[in-house]
Amino acid sequence: MRVPTYESQRAIPRSGGRQFSTVQISGAALGAPARALAEQGQVLARSAMLGVELQQLSSELLQTPNMADADKVYAEKSRKLVDKFKSGLSGSMARDAFTRRARQIEFNSRIDFSRRNNERVVQQREVLLDRDTTSFIEIASNPLLSASGRAVAVQNQLEALDEAEADFGPAKIEKKRNKFFERLA
Repeated sequence: MRVPTYESQRAIPRSGGRQFSTVQISGAALGAPARALAEQGQVLARSAMLGVELQQLSSELLQTPNMADADKVYAEKSRKLVDKFKSGLSGSMARDAFTRRARQIEFNSRIDFSRRNNERVVQQREVLLDRDTTSFIEIASNPLLSASGRAVAVQNQLEALDEAEADFGPAKIEKKRNKFFERLA
């Protein structure tokens, strides 16, 4: 079966004569710029809301006592937030633009959260090290214990300081070691 095709035949206008165009613009084409502008506004608004919600999530997770799992939980919940905000966008171009923007926002937020969580871990490690130092000093300076028992306490503290050097650096550990010997003396 042959499909009919049509060719437009127009007369060549005479000089000075005019020929009116019968081309029509569709309503969808006229509305496209307005829709694109609206979608861009949606992307910016959702990006801002995503940033706010990621900050709230960060604040909540920095209050939890389990610091080891906090990074994993943050990564999982932040992905869910991105999916939540992305699902409400209407056009594929808006979803793609939001995905690119959200990827950068999520990356920056995750780095900030990891940095703050690591600072918390280091602070807790220092508190525990100082507490252990105090208890080892009490044991090492107790005259009721044998000399070998007190020496074991000193050795345990020095080993704890050596292990902590990776977390705090050699300069800070040297200060802690000197302070330990001063307090012990």
